[in-house]
Amino acid sequence: MGSAFMYIKLIRVTTTSDRKAGFLECQKYWNTVMSSCPGFVDSIVATDVSDECEVVIIAIWRNKESLDRFMAGDHDVVEQQSGISEFYDDLKIDYLSVEQEFFPSFAGHILFGE
Repeated sequence: MGSAFMYIKLIRVTTTSDRKAGFLECQKYWNTVMSSCPGFVDSIVATDVSDECEVVIIAIWRNKESLDRFMAGDHDVVEQQSGISEFYDDLKIDYLSVEQEFFPSFAGHILFGE
C-alpha cells in the first residue's frame, strides 16, 4: 500500500451525562494543542444523537508519521495537562487511511459550531 494522503484517528468516547460538558471542554484544549502540531489537518467532535453519553472524535492527520510523532511526543503530556481522563469511562479507537488526495478547502476547526 502506498503512502496515505490522510490518516484518521477515530475515537469513540463513553462518558456520563454529568461529565460530558467537562469532557468537551478538555477536548477543546486538545484541539488547540493539536492545531499547532506538524501534519495535523483538522478535528471534528460530535455527540452521537442516539446515545447522549457517546462522543465521537475524528482527528485528521496528513499521514501516519505525523500522528506517530504526536503520540510519541506530546500526547501523554497533553493528556495529563488537560485532565480529560477524569471525564470518560471508555475509549474505542480505530484508524483509517485515505488513499485519495483530499484535504478540506476550509481553514480552522469544526468544533461545537464555532
